[in-house]
Amino acid sequence: MQKLGNRKKKVAFLAGIISPYKIPCWNEVAKNELFDFEVYFCAAITKDRSWKVYYDEIKFKYKKLKGIHPIFGGFTVHINWILPIIRNKYDLVVIEGYYQPTFLLTWLISKLLNSKVAFLIESSHLDKRTGNCTIEALKRFIITHSDALMVAGQASLNYMKSFGVKPSNIFHIPYTADYNFFSDKYRSLKSEEITIKTTKNTKLKEDGNLIFLYVGRLWEGKGIFYLLRAFKKLQMERNNICLILVGDGPDEHKYRKMTKEESIQNVYFEGFKQKEELPEYYALADIFILPSLTEPWGLVVNEAMIFNLPVICTNKVGAAYDLIENGKNGLIVDAANADSLYKAMKILAESSELRGEMGKISAEIIKRYTPQTWADGFINGAKSVLRVL
Repeated sequence: MQKLGNRKKKVAFLAGIISPYKIPCWNEVAKNELFDFEVYFCAAITKDRSWKVYYDEIKFKYKKLKGIHPIFGGFTVHINWILPIIRNKYDLVVIEGYYQPTFLLTWLISKLLNSKVAFLIESSHLDKRTGNCTIEALKRFIITHSDALMVAGQASLNYMKSFGVKPSNIFHIPYTADYNFFSDKYRSLKSEEITIKTTKNTKLKEDGNLIFLYVGRLWEGKGIFYLLRAFKKLQMERNNICLILVGDGPDEHKYRKMTKEESIQNVYFEGFKQKEELPEYYALADIFILPSLTEPWGLVVNEAMIFNLPVICTNKVGAAYDLIENGKNGLIVDAANADSLYKAMKILAESSELRGEMGKISAEIIKRYTPQTWADGFINGAKSVLRVL
């Protein structure tokens, strides 16, 4: 290890878009005095995302790269001019994954120029794979020829180890939502009577309903089909339950059609909600559900836990392996299994005491997952790669 000289080490982070979830984390990294830190974005936002870009919250140096962003098979591809990154001769370049042409080109040129390169890894063995041998071989080569890997959680850690990566080259960076924002909102809302008017103009709590909440995109990979089937079965036994779906996506029309054709009652499609609109839904809910068939992490689990909610999620959700203690603060069920989902929903629906106990444990666990802890992990990883004190 060497002590830092007069020149600050230069660290760049290359990201796809200006994600509202990561702004607080980058802000915390920018406070450090060890590195000159700058973030590069392939695009401000993409057509498949409805998020606002919270420019007013950005406290770090950043640049948007010039480029084009075609869509293939519903997936946005970033092809950018990366000369601004190369020209600055960074000591370390951290790249947000290996799934974009811009990311791969930056990795290759940075390696050729002898810059250290690390990847932030959110994917795991739980993700849906293409099965393409060439792609998997390329992925293995890139992973094993990088200077470090910064992983979101246990599932990602195990996945990287499966490639034969040395544990000393893997750094855990706890994946986090905007903890301070949501915890402040929870404190301000918990004593209020939440009476959101849904799209059906119904005040749910005034109707005495038990509320299941889902937040996320409405597409087949999120397992909404199985959630609706499980909810329908539970509804045959209980008439005081409702399901709120917050989000939009390409398959929304299919799920609306399903609820109508199968007479599934009390399902509320609330559409996409920005960050500042979400807290009232979490405060209103009794149980949070993420029934994904593939999910690298699932930051909505973090958000729900800040609001003291018990969580039901599948074994394909990356966050489950770090945030959910099965049977203590939530229940982990098999993916693509409506009956397993129904049983978990029934268990929590029948006991307010159990829901309360699980919610308290959720709140304690999630205290460890903040932008500050993310930044600490990132900085420690960068220090190790650059061999500085």
